[in-house]
Amino acid sequence: MIAELARAAAIPRPRLFVIPEMQPNAFATGRNPERGVVAVTEGIVDLLSERELRGVLAHEIAHIKNRDILVATTAAGIAAAVTYTLPPMAERILRLRATVGSLETTPA
Repeated sequence: MIAELARAAAIPRPRLFVIPEMQPNAFATGRNPERGVVAVTEGIVDLLSERELRGVLAHEIAHIKNRDILVATTAAGIAAAVTYTLPPMAERILRLRATVGSLETTPA
């Protein structure tokens, strides 16, 4: 099924992993279609009909084809950089502002 869906999406066949977990879930990963991976839990395989599972797998393959994982990883990296950089910068700006403000209020 996964090979057929990948062929229809015009991408290389992603590796498929089945996770021994009863909670129904599925996800895709891989920075590009050549490194695509789809993972499903035993719970989702047991719960869904073949048609429903096919829809879930097609959805995950679409994530791989559209490089959603690469985009999400890049966005997360930028967000992390801003999160770690901004607070120290803001602290320095506030300290500098307080210093300049105290200089302005000092009598001549």
